[in-house]
Amino acid sequence: MIIDIAADGSIQLMEAAELRRLHINMPATDAARAALPTLGRVEGETHVFIAPERLRALAGAQDAAWEENFRGMIDYALGKGWADPSGAIRVHIEGVQNS
Repeated sequence: MIIDIAADGSIQLMEAAELRRLHINMPATDAARAALPTLGRVEGETHVFIAPERLRALAGAQDAAWEENFRGMIDYALGKGWADPSGAIRVHIEGVQNS
C-alpha cells in the first residue's frame, strides 16, 4: 500500500492489494505537508501514525480475502512494535521531492 499525497494535498491510496509494504509518497509542498495530519498523528519529518480504520477507509470496497490479508498486515505491524498505544500504525514518509 502506498499513500500518495499530491502537490495539491489530495490523498489517494495506490496499490491497495500490495499488503507487504506501507509508506507515504509525497512532494515537498506546503499543501502536501498540510495533508499529513488528516491521515493521523505526525511524528517529526519522517513518520505518521495512522489508525487501521483510516487505512481501511482509504482502501474502499475490498473482498473478504483482502480484509483477511489487511488484518494480517496490521497484526504483523503490531507484533513488530510499529504502533503507538492506541494501535495506530507507524508509516514512513518516503519519496519527498522538492517541487
